[in-house]
Amino acid sequence: MSMTLIQTLLLLLTMWSCSPTSQTTETSLDTMITTETSVPTTTTPPEKATVVSFSTSEGEMVTERVLTIELDGQTQVSVECSAGILLGDFEEKHTITSSAPAVTHNLRLQGLLAETSYNCVTTGAATNATIDFTTGSLPSVLVNLYETPTGTPQAGYMLFNTFGAGMQADHWLLIQDYWGNIRWYVDGSDGNGIIGLEYEPEAGGIIAGGGFAGNGGTLYPPSIYDLSGTLIQRFDVEGDHDIDYRNGSIYIPLEMVDYSCIQQWSIDPLMQTWEWCVPDKNFSINSIAVTEDEASILMTTYNEMEGVVKIDIKSGDTVWTFNPDGSGDFSVDTPVTGLERQHDVLIVECDSSEHDICMLVYDNGTAARGYSQILNYGFNETKMEANLLRSFTRKGWYEPHSGGVTELDNKEWLITIATFGGPNITSYLLVDEKGNELWEMKSSEDATGAYRARGIAPCDIFNHTGMCAE
Repeated sequence: MSMTLIQTLLLLLTMWSCSPTSQTTETSLDTMITTETSVPTTTTPPEKATVVSFSTSEGEMVTERVLTIELDGQTQVSVECSAGILLGDFEEKHTITSSAPAVTHNLRLQGLLAETSYNCVTTGAATNATIDFTTGSLPSVLVNLYETPTGTPQAGYMLFNTFGAGMQADHWLLIQDYWGNIRWYVDGSDGNGIIGLEYEPEAGGIIAGGGFAGNGGTLYPPSIYDLSGTLIQRFDVEGDHDIDYRNGSIYIPLEMVDYSCIQQWSIDPLMQTWEWCVPDKNFSINSIAVTEDEASILMTTYNEMEGVVKIDIKSGDTVWTFNPDGSGDFSVDTPVTGLERQHDVLIVECDSSEHDICMLVYDNGTAARGYSQILNYGFNETKMEANLLRSFTRKGWYEPHSGGVTELDNKEWLITIATFGGPNITSYLLVDEKGNELWEMKSSEDATGAYRARGIAPCDIFNHTGMCAE
């Protein structure tokens, strides 16, 4: 072999051995920035790198903390932060793990307690580190909004809205645990949505939208917030009363001057993709629930027709109507006073194969009837039979204009006994399948109004390993 060829091969080997390899800086769980750093292949990186720096700073709200970990090599790490206190039987402890090996990790820990000291320790590195921090105080307007809950708290959270008298001031979107601790908050005073609320991780976080058109109310464009409280999407339409998310789209009721509609909007790209309208100004839609396969929608209406209507999304045709007094298309096994001013409808899981679809509805009632109630029905759409599966009311409970209900994973109902901000106290109530009242939280004054609450399971948010075992 000639000397020139040998020299050429040696030169190529030298260039290859010094070629750059990628090191990664992880800036969040979802955002990765790659930098090029020259690392000779003769250098063998350690199996696990050492933490060389561990720092923390407050995030976008006092219940969020940014944890920054720097290492001397690419390693996937976890951080466990504990407050050393108990909520009932549950330790106040959060654990977050980076999504990939990196040299620098910036992890956002959310859903912490305000004014609480935490100790954090890294795990997964060859040599780990620890740090302490104390969270700040909540905005003063959120302090003592609600009395200390009574009954037995449980693991999990509730997403709800709160506002001042007449829904005209102090709008906030909140997530709170059942011990009464606010874990997440967004100021909604600039029209960020005060009625329809859902937690949808697939959509980016919290979806909020829908005001109310009647009695001098205000309509709001649906918005999406991440768990840092940052507005990441706002829709170019003013919704009324409710929203429902399905498979990358949200469905939005609208109330115009002479007609009512439901529109479907895709999130990415942001655009309207479907519309259904009724050319009748007296046909008002208070709530909607879209089936999982997006084949049909249940909606509650009032004024023109008190009841629940199922429509076919593809054709726009009415499939059936229902009222528990038997005046709709179904025969009813246990007739009860018909739906009146109903404001929330949900599709829930059926326990029996006899039912094609099951519904939960908040029936507000009227002054003449004098009480509000929750009704749970199962529908056999072949036999056109409706079975009353469960119901709940309580003495003195009547709210004509607002309120809601949601079913938790354990079949308990979280009921919002809401008020527009006086003269009644707003209350959030948990009841079991037998109608036993398990837990309740009341507003501290009657000027604190609300509309609906939705439950969030303890393992679905905030990486709270104290409530949700790993």
